[in-house]
Amino acid sequence: MPRPPAAVKGVYQRDDDPSGAWYARIRVNGRLVKKSFGNDRAAAIDYVDKARAVRRTGDGVLPRNARQMPKSTQEIVASSDVSVVLARRTL
Repeated sequence: MPRPPAAVKGVYQRDDDPSGAWYARIRVNGRLVKKSFGNDRAAAIDYVDKARAVRRTGDGVLPRNARQMPKSTQEIVASSDVSVVLARRTL
């Protein structure tokens, strides 16, 4: 029998959920933000790790709801550069 995966704080499976979905939960401004990742446990772990890194370094933005992803300052700058270039091409 294979060993069960090691527990990661903020990543869990619900016992009453027959689908076996993995969830990530972080606290932002005193409120819990919970995001479902289906059967992809690695994606849930990456989400929590990235949110912790942004919080620890202060370099980026944490999501206020589950629809958004945590973004580092480099990702924010990169996405804003693309939108400026596209806006100039359409003019």
